[in-house]
Amino acid sequence: MKIYFISSDFALYRDNIVDSRYHFGLASLFSCLKEQGHQPRYFYYHAKSQRQLLFDEIKQFSPDIVGFTVVESQWPYLKELAKEIKRFYRGPIICGGAYASLCPEEVAGFSSIDAVLAGEGETALSQVLKLMQAGKDWHSACNLFYYDSESGRAVSNPLAPLIDNLDSLPFPDRNFHLQSLSYDSFIKDESSRVGFDLAFKFSRGCPFGCSYCCCAELSRKYSRGARLPRFHSPDYCLEEIGRTIGKNRLRKPIIFLDDAFTINKDWLFAFLEGYRRRFGIKFACRSRAEVVDKEILKALKKSGCYSITMSIESGNDYIRNEIMKRKISKEKIYATFKTAHKLGLETVGASLIGVPFETKEMIEETIEVVAKTNTQDCYVGIFYPYEGTELCNLAKKEGLLMNKKFSGRMRAYPAIESLQISKNELMNFYNNWRKYVMAKRSFALKLTALIRKCFRNSLEFISHFLRSFFWKNKNL
Repeated sequence: MKIYFISSDFALYRDNIVDSRYHFGLASLFSCLKEQGHQPRYFYYHAKSQRQLLFDEIKQFSPDIVGFTVVESQWPYLKELAKEIKRFYRGPIICGGAYASLCPEEVAGFSSIDAVLAGEGETALSQVLKLMQAGKDWHSACNLFYYDSESGRAVSNPLAPLIDNLDSLPFPDRNFHLQSLSYDSFIKDESSRVGFDLAFKFSRGCPFGCSYCCCAELSRKYSRGARLPRFHSPDYCLEEIGRTIGKNRLRKPIIFLDDAFTINKDWLFAFLEGYRRRFGIKFACRSRAEVVDKEILKALKKSGCYSITMSIESGNDYIRNEIMKRKISKEKIYATFKTAHKLGLETVGASLIGVPFETKEMIEETIEVVAKTNTQDCYVGIFYPYEGTELCNLAKKEGLLMNKKFSGRMRAYPAIESLQISKNELMNFYNNWRKYVMAKRSFALKLTALIRKCFRNSLEFISHFLRSFFWKNKNL
C-alpha cells in the first residue's frame, strides 16, 4: 500500500538551504513499512510556493493514505494544507505526532482530518494498513482517535503497548527525507548541511517530569511506566552508526540527541567502549547535571566527546524546582559544569525565561548562575505553553495565556501575559542574553575561557592536519 507522509517547518527552514535535520520517528516508520512491503513517500513542506508541486505529487502517486506529522507550531499550516488536499483527494488523511497525540480532540475535530494516530506509530499504522488490505474498516486499529461520521461521537481506541525491545525494529531509513541526494553524498556535501553532519537518537521515553515539556504528558497517556527510557542495545546502536557512515570520512562531529543519554551507566559504558574502538569520531551529547558524575564525564571524554549540553533553565530555586519541576540544586549545577571543564569538555548551558510568576530579578539571577558555570556557549528560549503540559494548564488557570500567534518564532517571543515583567523587558533579555552573561563573568573566568579556546583551536588544527595526512597516505 502507498502512504504519503507530509511534515512542515515554517519556523527554521530557508528556501535556499537543503534541510539537514532528521525526523527520527518517520525514519523508523519508513523502514518498518518498507519491510512489510509498503511504499512510503515523504514531502517536506516549508514554503507555500511548494503547494502545487505537493498536490501534483499526491495526484501522481495516488496514495492509499496521506499522513501528517505535526507539532503545535505547525498545526495552523498543516490544517490549511489538509483542507486544500481534501478538495481533490478522497482517501483518508491521518495525523500523528506530538501535538496530535496531546490534543486529539482538536486535530481530529478539524473536518479535513479523518483520524489521529496517537503515540508510537509502528504497530498502529501497520494495523491500519492490514485492515485496509483486507477490505475491513480501518477505524478499529489501535491508537486511533476519531469522530464517528454518523453519530458524531468521539471514539478513542486503546493504545498498543509500547515497544519494549527496540532492537526488534529494523534500522531506521536514513534516506527517506532526501529528494535527490543519496545519504552518502549528503554526508560528503558540506555545503548542503546546516550544523552537525549526523544526528542519532537511540532511546525513547524520558524519566523526568518537567512541567513545560510535552514528554511527561505523553507518557501519562500510557498505562504503564512510559517515562522509563527504553534503549536500543549498544550493538544495535554501533551497527546503525556504522551503516550510516559507511566508508565516508566525516569532517564534522556526530551528535547524540537522547535526552537521557547518560542515565543508564551500564548501557552508556558498553556503548562508549564499542564506539571508541570502532569509530573514534568526535561527538557531542546532551544530558542533565543531576545524572552526570565524574566517572561518566571521564568516560565521555575518553571516547571522543568534546561537548555536552546541560540545561540550567533557571537560576532561581523557586522557578527551577517548584514551577519548572526540575528538582536540582544550584550547587549540583555548579559542581557538574566545573568537573566537565576540569576534564577538558566544552559545555553548553540552556535556559528558559518568561515562565509564569518569573520576575526581572529572577531572570537576572539566572544570568548570574549561567555566568558562574563558565560555559563555552549559552542559549536561551522564551517559555511557550505547549497544549496539554502542566505549565500550560497553570498559565490558563492564572489567566496568563495570550492568543497564540504562530509566526514561526516559537520560544522566541512571549506567549503569556506576565504581571511581573513586560514584553519589552523579556525580549531585551532574549536578544542580549550572551552579552549579559559575559558582562557578569569575572576577569578570571573570561581569561580562563580565552586560554581554553586558544588551546582547543590549536589542538583542532593539529588533529585536522594529522587526520588529513594519514588519510591521504592510507589511500595512496
